Amino acid sequence: MFEPPLGQSSLMLGWTSGAETVQSATEVLMVYRDDHQAAAGTTAVFPLIDAWKSAPPFQVEMVDTAVPVSLNGGAPASKTVRYGYGNFPTQCSDAWIPGGSYGRICIQDSTAPFYNGFSAGETDHCPDSASSYDAVDCTASLRFTISVR
Repeated sequence: MFEPPLGQSSLMLGWTSGAETVQSATEVLMVYRDDHQAAAGTTAVFPLIDAWKSAPPFQVEMVDTAVPVSLNGGAPASKTVRYGYGNFPTQCSDAWIPGGSYGRICIQDSTAPFYNGFSAGETDHCPDSASSYDAVDCTASLRFTISVR
């Protein structure tokens, strides 16, 4: 599982628990959680991206990859997962801007979590992937998590 600390750069952090589980995992659950660990907002389930076995998605630079994603338990549909450190204007759908290190992980054309700002060392943002990057700040009662199984 990965649950980044609030307000500090996640760029160099590894998996926070179960790193050995990642090696044998096949599926990812990406969701915001409240302070009781209950899901908050849209859940996104997709096949584990092979590169994530080597490093969390925060430690690579500007990656876009298409995978089948199930939102809130619905039928999987091909979506682009955008992840890594790099800059972008304001939306999940915006192109990467080389040379920056702001960071994002989101699922284009969805309302899945749009966790961003993690490598800037300031406030992390927790909107959905259809909203502007700064629409919602992460808090102790709205935390981004990635779980694998």
